[in-house]
Amino acid sequence: MINKNEFNDLLLNLKKQVEERIDKTHEHIHHSGEPVSKSFDEQAAGRGNDEVVYTLDSLARTELADIEDAIKRIENNEYGICNKCGVEIEMERLKAIPYTRTCKTCASD
Repeated sequence: MINKNEFNDLLLNLKKQVEERIDKTHEHIHHSGEPVSKSFDEQAAGRGNDEVVYTLDSLARTELADIEDAIKRIENNEYGICNKCGVEIEMERLKAIPYTRTCKTCASD
């Protein structure tokens, strides 16, 4: 049986960590005021780094939305149930990905 309080605490901790990552990427994205390098190579490298940071920010925001959705599922007594087939999600899967919406079988389909 799923200990929903334990998973709620875990999800809240994950949420805090992801929000901190978003704050860091946000700081990097909005690094205004820094001098622009005169070197084209350095500017190109900086742009490449910015693209990586934008991707990391997007992934973190998606993860945050998934975590918030899982917290709502706990509140609605729907947590731990596969949203595709309706069976209980395996405990190992929930421990590995606590915000998952699907069981192993449905995730691999």
